[in-house]
Amino acid sequence: MADFHKAGLLHSKDGRVLLCRKKHTTSLLILPGGALEPGETAEECLRRECREELGEVEVSNLHYLGDYESPAAGQIGKTVKIELYSGELEGTPAAHSEIQDLVWFGPRDDAALLAPSLRNVIFPDLRRRGLLPAAALYLSQGSTIMNRVMAKEYIEERGDNYYVTDTRISLDSIVHAFRRGESPETIWQNFKLLQLEEVYGAITYYLANQAEIDAYLIRQNEKWAEGRRNAEPLPADLRERLMRARDELHTVRTS
Repeated sequence: MADFHKAGLLHSKDGRVLLCRKKHTTSLLILPGGALEPGETAEECLRRECREELGEVEVSNLHYLGDYESPAAGQIGKTVKIELYSGELEGTPAAHSEIQDLVWFGPRDDAALLAPSLRNVIFPDLRRRGLLPAAALYLSQGSTIMNRVMAKEYIEERGDNYYVTDTRISLDSIVHAFRRGESPETIWQNFKLLQLEEVYGAITYYLANQAEIDAYLIRQNEKWAEGRRNAEPLPADLRERLMRARDELHTVRTS
């Protein structure tokens, strides 16, 4: 069962989808909507949340599109279930309450800006169903070919592994954080040796070569698993000394 249960509104115009950026918890783009209150239906939640977040608007013509589950944006280790509805907005939406700004997101905009639920689950499904236009391989500056050239400047191969160019930081570590729903800014804060530009470059490289990198990560996981299976067990006396040292350290810290 998901940790959070929310309703989301898919409102599009001219091939672009209305998304929100919150003031707190995450800088990633999310759908208008929010958490259901006790006894509240998803439709009632959307009408209430949109009035709170988007100002003097009314939601109409709601149509259920499906339930989606994903890691929650800005909540490490948590999951969210989103009941998604398409609908119209009467009135002009404007950022209110906990919303910092509104973004009309198009197929050529940067997927790294999206919450995991949108990037990995909702948008891919809606594109397969023909409910959204097909996406280019993103950056908003230009064509797919240009994006690949730009992205590859930030990543280099050494042996059988990928690294941020001229560093010892693996692409694996950045991709795993990105998949958990961390924003580029959060990842950058955890890798002080990198520039924010390098984090965006690594994410763009992953998005432009996703099938290849996903297969590489599977191989990496298999290598780690094999290494653990084949690792020599610690000698009994060494294991005993380590456990005694751990217990002594715990005693010192709690005394």
